[in-house]
Formats: sequence, C-alpha cells, structure tokens
Amino acid sequence: MRKLALACCLVLMLSGCALTSTYTIDSSGGVSGTTSFGVPKSSVRNVTTLDQWSLVLQDNDFPSPTPSPTESAGGTPAPAVSCGPGEDLANSQWTYDCSVSGDISALSDATDLGGLAGMSASSGLQISRVGTTVTLAQAASSTGGDSGLGIGLKGISLIYTNSTLTFPGTVTTVSGGAVQVDDHTVSFPSDESQSSEMSATVEVPDLVGTATSLTLNAVGSSSSSGSADVLLTAQLTAARVGSVEFFDGDVSLGTQAVDSSGAATYSAMSASAGNHTYKATFLPADWWHFDQSSAQKSVNLKVFQVSRQVALSGVAKVGGKLKVGSIASTPTATSVSYQWVRNGQAIKGQTRIEHRVVAADANKNLSVLITLRKSGTLSLTFTSKTLRVKKK
Repeated sequence: MRKLALACCLVLMLSGCALTSTYTIDSSGGVSGTTSFGVPKSSVRNVTTLDQWSLVLQDNDFPSPTPSPTESAGGTPAPAVSCGPGEDLANSQWTYDCSVSGDISALSDATDLGGLAGMSASSGLQISRVGTTVTLAQAASSTGGDSGLGIGLKGISLIYTNSTLTFPGTVTTVSGGAVQVDDHTVSFPSDESQSSEMSATVEVPDLVGTATSLTLNAVGSSSSSGSADVLLTAQLTAARVGSVEFFDGDVSLGTQAVDSSGAATYSAMSASAGNHTYKATFLPADWWHFDQSSAQKSVNLKVFQVSRQVALSGVAKVGGKLKVGSIASTPTATSVSYQWVRNGQAIKGQTRIEHRVVAADANKNLSVLITLRKSGTLSLTFTSKTLRVKKK
C-alpha cells in the first residue's frame, strides 16, 4: 500500500487523495474485498483519459499490493490479488483498485494504509482476539494536521483513509472516532489529523481457536553504571506465524516477529535497577484459528553503581609503570578483573592492576577494561580514563 501513497504524492497538485479498504470476513475466516486509491481528476496534471491515467501508474511502477506473507499463516497459498486502473465517473476520480481474497492473515496488511503523508503511525489495523471477542485498533497519527508531510513532499494538505470491515458477528463497542455502520460492520475513517486511537470490538459467538502456549525468559547484563540491559526471549511450544508484544509491567516495549523455531526476542536497554515484571503476549497472524497466549517473568535487577570514572596513575612513558586507581562502587565488588587496552585493542597477557609501559605503547592511548563481580549482582564492565603515552 505504500506505493499507492508515494504515487499519490507524485501525481497530485492539491489535496483530496483517498485510500480505502472494504473487506468482508466470512464464518470460516475467509477474507474478500478491495483496497482502492482515488484522486480527483482536477488534481492530476495532464491526464484527461483512462489511458493517460494508466500510463501515470506505469511510470510510477505500480505493483500489486502484498496483503500477506508469501505463505499465509494457515499454510494455504498467498491471497489472490487483482489490481488495475479505473475511472469513477460519479465522483470524478481516477482510481486504482486491488481486489484481494484469502484467509484471515491477509486482513491486517490489506488494511495497511501506512506510508501516507502524516500517517506514519497509522500503519494499519491491529487485530487480535481473546475468546469470542475480536478487538480492532488503529493508532493515532504521529504528525499534526498542519504538516501532512510524512514522506517529505509539499503540495498535499490532506489524505483521507478509511477501512471498513464486516464480520459474521455483532459490533459491541466503538471509540475514538470508529463508526458502527450496522450491527456487523465497523469503519475507521481518518486523515493525518487523527489525534487519538480508534478501536472497536466485535463478538463472534461461534469462534473457537486452538490454544497456544508461551514461556518467557529474561537475562540481564550491565554495561553502564546503575542500569541493566535485559534480553527477553519468548518461546512458543509449537511454532506459529505471528508476533510477540513485550511489556515492562503495563508499558509496551515493542513487538517482534516470531521466527521459524517459535521464538521472538527483544532487548530492553538501560532498564532501571530494582524489581521488574516482564510480560509477553503472542499475537497470532491467523487469529481466527489460533488463540493468544501470554507469559511473564519477574526479575530483581541488582547492579553496580560506580560514583566516578577510574583514573590511571603512574609514569606514562616507555619504561614507566601505570596502575589502575581506586574504584568506588556500590555494592563493593568481591572480584575485579582488568584488561589493558592500547588504541582500542586488548594487549595480550596484560590483565593485572599494573602495566609496565613498553616501546609498543609509545604515542598510543592506554586504558583499562574493568569488570566488577559480586554474587547476586549483574557483572559490570566499563572503561577507565585514557592516558596518552609519551614517546620518551
């Protein structure tokens, strides 16, 4: 869909571009519908016939959109896509329409309206299910209505989008500007001024999914005083296509795709010391047939606090002796190791608190990698101050 947005900017002189997706989901989770790009004829340069509009699309290398992975989440072939230029006489618009049919994994990408000017955060509906309740959400736009310049080009003041979905169930709630069209249909009309998340829930009484099971592991390390890096690894007992959203408490850290082994990883950088409850939620691409699952892991991150940078003392010239200065840390380390470094490269065999300066050190920068250890506390490796060795 991003190619549609880019071409919109290339051919438009004024505002008025519209990108809409209209899809129906049947009782088996099959998806069919159309994503359409439309622009007022008056806003397109030197185009008066359908043939000329077709040439504009060809010149901009319009492809068919890719509404799902090459192999869908259910293991069936990728959805069928048929695209082509058109003309809307009633509304005096040039159009580019793509009809899509496939399984449920096609839906999120088929409604992906991301890449639009000013719409970079609204990159498609986020769809999930718990039990028989389907939840749909579209994030707020990341830019205000005055910019409208998400891809850096002038001349477009507004781009309209709308995703409309019809379910074999009942729309129960809408919020943030989402519209309940009828008992079974909900739409998400938007432009780049969308300031809040839109959401809706739909009850599908006969929906029954296959259970999934998720575990979460958290491994901490420390590379700076007073904080920790935590590697989070979520693992499904059986690999499924989808993604995992990671949380620190109730704060979302980000989402990562599940790999072919059923694992997803996330590096939580610069976490504060203390207790953390990390959580992970598996979001299946084929949410119609597979359930969400969650896991959590509580960790107490104990880290070293180093109050000042460690200096090197002694005579910084060939024949002299250098020594690592005192280390003020909380807690006090029970073990300290050293690795002397010359111009960023470890000096082989130099792992003591003192170092005899040799000819190879002349006109070079010396420093020390220091590692603090204590049982129950994450080890910390940091670098001392640097000294420049004199030639003589």
